[in-house]
Amino acid sequence: MTEIGPCPKCGGLMKLKSGKYGHFYSCSNWPMCDILVGCHPDTTNPLGTPADQKTRDWRIKAHEAFDSLWKDKEMTRKDAYQWMKTAMGVQSKDAHIGMFDLEMCKKLTLLANIANIESEKGK
Repeated sequence: MTEIGPCPKCGGLMKLKSGKYGHFYSCSNWPMCDILVGCHPDTTNPLGTPADQKTRDWRIKAHEAFDSLWKDKEMTRKDAYQWMKTAMGVQSKDAHIGMFDLEMCKKLTLLANIANIESEKGK
């Protein structure tokens, strides 16, 4: 796979490229269009949906907040994903931060931070 369809922002082709951290797809209109998505390690399979820099930054923040729910052993990873599905009102197939848009990332970050604070109070 060397293309994954049109850019969701400008309609340009999303083309496979290689970089410091492995394969990724970026808009053929880069740098005017900053849409891209990384790939799973050693594959050309996208990690999620293509996104702009602001959304990618919020996906990182959302992961940090969410991952602390299970990495700090407050929940199992499975329980944390169940919590996410309920808190975000999504089905299992949609419970992936790499698929979230900007607003969903902001919401998850807020909810996970609140859950982390509540967990700390309960200790």
